[in-house]
Amino acid sequence: MALAFVTETQHQISLMRWWDIVHSRYGLPKNALYHPPNEGVRTIASGAKEKKLGLRKGFPDLQLLTPSGVYGMLFIELKSEHGKPTQEQTEYLDYLRSRGYAACLCYGWDAARRCIENYLAGQEIPERLA
Repeated sequence: MALAFVTETQHQISLMRWWDIVHSRYGLPKNALYHPPNEGVRTIASGAKEKKLGLRKGFPDLQLLTPSGVYGMLFIELKSEHGKPTQEQTEYLDYLRSRGYAACLCYGWDAARRCIENYLAGQEIPERLA
């Protein structure tokens, strides 16, 4: 019997369902955790338009739009347990960290949940959580 593979999309849906339940515990609106529509299949014309409007390859999957501890904002690149970040994703996370933001590569929704909980508790955020 083969084990079912949980996709990155399924992990992100699980994380957002969790957030929809708990956001008010932190005194934050649902909108505080945001996913920019950076991925997806586009036509050549719509892709060119999005690029002109500021779409950037490698931008993190999620942003938590509230300061906490020493950080002004949290950025999360979410991967499945077996996923691998692209070079652009790694460079973006490094850039954000160099500017004093919390930026974490999270493998699975539970790692992302723990990252958010730690961030909101004012703790230091590691570069990677599994």
